[in-house]
This record gives sequence, C-alpha cells and structure tokens, in this order.
Amino acid sequence: MVIMKKMIVGVLIGFSLSASSAVAAAAYTAAEVAAHGSSTDCWTIVSGKVYNLTSYIPFHPGGPGAIIGLCGHDGTAAFSGIHSGSGSANSMLASLYVGDLLVPDTAAPSVPAGLAAAAVSTSQINLSWTASTDNVEVSGYKIYRGGAQIATTTAPVYNNIGLTASTTYNYQFSAFDAAGNVSGLSNLAGATTLPAPIIPPNPLPGPIATSTPPWWPHHRPGQGKREQDDHDDDNDHRLGNRPGRGIGYGHISAAEKIRLKYNKKLTLLNAQLQRRLVRANRARPVQAKKD
Repeated sequence: MVIMKKMIVGVLIGFSLSASSAVAAAAYTAAEVAAHGSSTDCWTIVSGKVYNLTSYIPFHPGGPGAIIGLCGHDGTAAFSGIHSGSGSANSMLASLYVGDLLVPDTAAPSVPAGLAAAAVSTSQINLSWTASTDNVEVSGYKIYRGGAQIATTTAPVYNNIGLTASTTYNYQFSAFDAAGNVSGLSNLAGATTLPAPIIPPNPLPGPIATSTPPWWPHHRPGQGKREQDDHDDDNDHRLGNRPGRGIGYGHISAAEKIRLKYNKKLTLLNAQLQRRLVRANRARPVQAKKD
C-alpha cells in the first residue's frame, strides 16, 4: 500500500510539473486568481504564492471536494491546518507553483515637508523641499500654485518661470507613487517676484557740461541769473503756477516731472559755473601795457 502511494505521488509530481511549466512564473492579483475558480481551472493562494491545482484534483487522497473548495480563493488556512510540517505535501504544492501573489500597493508616500520658495528675478521663483518616502518608491511630485496644479517633477526641486514682476505667489505640493497613491499637501510657502526696473518713457538730457559753453564769453555779468529766472518763470507757467509761488506737478506725467526737474537743476548748475567764471576773471590781475 505504501509503495502504491509513492508511485501515485511520483506520477502526480511528473504530471503536475508538465502542467505548471506551461504557465510562466509571474505575479498575480487576488482578482486574477479568483478568475480560476472552477474544477477544470483551479488556482489557489497559499502563503502569498499562487498554485494551479487543476491537475491534482482527481488524485487528492481526501477527494476532489477538498481541493475544489479552494479554487479561486486563499487556501493558506486550509492547507496549513492539514499539511503543516508535511514534506511530501509541500513538495507536491511546490510542483504546482505558477507565480507570486501581487499585493496591491495602497500606501501613500509620506507628506512632503520643508517647502521653501525664493524669488530670483522679476519672473522666476525657485522651490525646494525635503524628499518624501514610500513603501515601494516615490514616483514624483505634483506642484500647486494658488490651489491649482501647474506641473509635476521627479526631483524635490522646481523652478517656476514666466511670472509677473512684483507679484506674490503661494505654493504647495504632494508626492505620488506608481500605484497612484497621493500624499497629503505640504506646508504652504510663498514668495514675491522682484520689481521691474523703472525706465523713464522719454530719454533724459545728456550729461551736465563741465566746460564753459561757447556762448558764455559773450554774456554780460549777471545775465545768467536773469536767464535762470526767466527759465524758472517759464517752468512755472508750464506747470500751471504763478511765478514766485513754487513749483507744482499735479497735472503732468511722471516723465515730464523728471525732465523739468532735471532741466532746472542743470540751469542752476550752469548759472553757478558762470558766476564763478565771472568772479575769476575779475580777480585776474591786469597786466600793464608795454610802450
């Protein structure tokens, strides 16, 4: 009787090996195993591994019913309860192996932390943060600006370009893995882009003259002061002020204000230089004429 059982086991092992070899070892989900739930197509799960029991059903010593009840289900408890520690049973089961059980990844990556934002120009803000962790692997990060997703990245850094000068932007981000699990949002961080340089709409006058203009020698002493006063009065009229009442700039453009102030300053400097030249000429000693 013992010899007969050994012969049967040997036949089953050879038969099951040929049957299982037709199926390449892979990984299967519980749903895929459940699809093989009949007596003519019977797969089961034992300790995280998948086995095809179809060929063994007619030869099971306890009858086909004990095996058919495991088809498409996890049979770990049933197998271990009867065959725990049985070398022959484990060898038979190993010959029916077709792959591992693929356990779905439902764990999300850790919430990213340490988000920092820094404005580097009028149109760019750079972001950096501490990398997240995951039970398998972090695939990337989703970047949010003002609550709306604007990009994804695989590295814990991102440079946001194309922004508007002197504008504040707030950011958050989350981590995700290959299974589609997404972490919670990171801390909120914001930055304000640098202001744009102020460029006057009209070009300013050229540099202030440092030498005596060619027309100065033809002017009489004090004439520069009178021309300065005339220039001030002209500016007062253009600005809507009466002479002697001070200069106002209420109804002209910013560029015009800058130009008028610059011209007045230039006139004052020229007048001062003219007066210094006149004083210098007066102080020069007069040479006696030779006979």
